[in-house]
Amino acid sequence: MPESIPLVKKYNPTRLDDIVGQVPVVTILKRWVDSFKAGKFDFPNLLFIGPPGCGKTATAKAFARELYGDDWAMSFRDYNASDEVRMETVRVEIKNIAKSRPFSGINIIFMDEADNINAPAQYALRRIMEDHYSITRFILSANYPSKIIPPIRSRCGELYFGKLSDDEMKTLLRRVVTGESYQITAPAAELIIKAVGGKPRNLLNLLNCVVGLGKSVITPTEVNMFVYSVPEMLCRQMWSDIEAGKVPAADLALIKLSNTGTPVEVVIDQLFDIVAELGKNHDKLYPIFAEYTYRMAMGASPLIQARALLWECGNALKEAK
Repeated sequence: MPESIPLVKKYNPTRLDDIVGQVPVVTILKRWVDSFKAGKFDFPNLLFIGPPGCGKTATAKAFARELYGDDWAMSFRDYNASDEVRMETVRVEIKNIAKSRPFSGINIIFMDEADNINAPAQYALRRIMEDHYSITRFILSANYPSKIIPPIRSRCGELYFGKLSDDEMKTLLRRVVTGESYQITAPAAELIIKAVGGKPRNLLNLLNCVVGLGKSVITPTEVNMFVYSVPEMLCRQMWSDIEAGKVPAADLALIKLSNTGTPVEVVIDQLFDIVAELGKNHDKLYPIFAEYTYRMAMGASPLIQARALLWECGNALKEAK
């Protein structure tokens, strides 16, 4: 790489036009930028909702840059709510910023991962959002909007960020490959797109690892060194065992995969794809996958939760017969 700057930093959008995908979100933000430059501060407090890595934080900062230009940092303050925002922070620091005279236009306070703020602090924040609306706007981001209290959600315009389509991811990959003069084969590009699941940040981080190998041409061999995958036939055999009531066999296969370093989340994702493809017992199986996937996302032991998922699926299929 010509510069020692991580790709995720180098290709972080600085303007709304730099954002790949998220067309409805970008369209409405551009309209608010035009209105703002005409002297109207008519955009509401905002809640950005979507999975990690899909561009919520980058979009908030790009929006601020569009509003204020080179001086955007003077009117924009950001917090990572997962580790910075507590009751005292809300009552003192954030309140003082919210009521301070804006440098230009209005203050913008961005609170990343706001779904990690505890409920008492959220209630305190709600009052600040209301009292200082004339000079301050809040932009909150959340992976799990259900954890945001209703009084805050009712005070925000909600914008939804989805995972990017394969075509959109190819556009981003092509931009980076061209900009960095990388050589990459078509199969390697397809493998990267499939591996990152529609998340731009994941793509940039994965590509950064792959090019770190120093190969003149990126092929599937290099990509596979950083991509966890499970042979499709193995996953299909696991699911066949569960359907046949042989859950211990599927459980043992899962443990063996975990022992070799394969993340069990990858196995569960592939099993879910098989369930979706088969089109049977969705009413019983989907809630099980949803519950245990949520538990893993919330920090519960992935292996324990994945094993429990297999057994609960087995019980559900047994009852369905």
